[in-house]
Amino acid sequence: MNDLIEFQYQYDKNNRPLISGLMLHQALGIKTPYRKWFPRVCEGRYAAGVDYVTSDIFVRRADSTVMPNPLHDHWITLDMAKEICMMQDSEAGRQFRRRFIAKEEAIRRAAAEDSKNLRSTYLLLEASEEERKRLEAEYQRQAAVIAKQNEAISLKTAAILAQNAKITNLDARISKQGSRIMQMQPKADYYDEVLSAPDTYNTTTVAKDYGLTAKLLNDFLHAKGIQFKNQDGWHLYRKYDGKGYTKSETVVWDHGPYQSVHIVMRWTQKGREMIDRLVREAGWKPGDKKLPISGIGRGRK
Repeated sequence: MNDLIEFQYQYDKNNRPLISGLMLHQALGIKTPYRKWFPRVCEGRYAAGVDYVTSDIFVRRADSTVMPNPLHDHWITLDMAKEICMMQDSEAGRQFRRRFIAKEEAIRRAAAEDSKNLRSTYLLLEASEEERKRLEAEYQRQAAVIAKQNEAISLKTAAILAQNAKITNLDARISKQGSRIMQMQPKADYYDEVLSAPDTYNTTTVAKDYGLTAKLLNDFLHAKGIQFKNQDGWHLYRKYDGKGYTKSETVVWDHGPYQSVHIVMRWTQKGREMIDRLVREAGWKPGDKKLPISGIGRGRK
């Protein structure tokens, strides 16, 4: 039986955990097709926007064209999921229901811990007048210590000024190294400004660093055996999955009467460093407008 608890939970605007109705249908081993089963289950029991939200999955044919009609999935609340499990009256249903109950209990415990932490913070902010006076006295004591340290610093200033003459003599050596620094600067600037950024980025943003489109970079990474594509989008091959190269980001699209949930793969800094290494090996270097066309492949060998 599939371990549904290991699957990702999504959260609605009220911070309620949601699971995929399609995955639950498959995990419970229900024989009725999902497109017929879900409306039958919901009839007279559950309402869209209250108990579930609809998510569209666009399926690709063998020739890579997208089918005109999307496959509907639904992200359902744990209350709805537990009731569906009870209706199945099966061992799988009972096991999944217990897991959903455990998930809810974990959420309740986390909320209780947050409440406890907030209470502790509130008590700290209500410091007594006596404590305030103690802190003020400590501040005055430390101010006196700092004043003495400043005096010692002033005495050392003369010695520091004496060292300036020696520092001046180093200017000639620094000038000789200037040309080498200038040669290394493009590479250093690229690392500092591009690879050392703290956030994750989509493929379009990463591709622009090398004068590429997202499609060309995706094809390049596919040819290098890094990623593959299915109906849900691009994914890393098993060899690279779970290594910290990417993170998944959940995006909720508002379609008016319903919302749809999608999971998008974004590159981490570690992933960008791997891409940079591969692109350089393909012949690109800082300052180039784009990757040499010979570095772009069309498929995994």
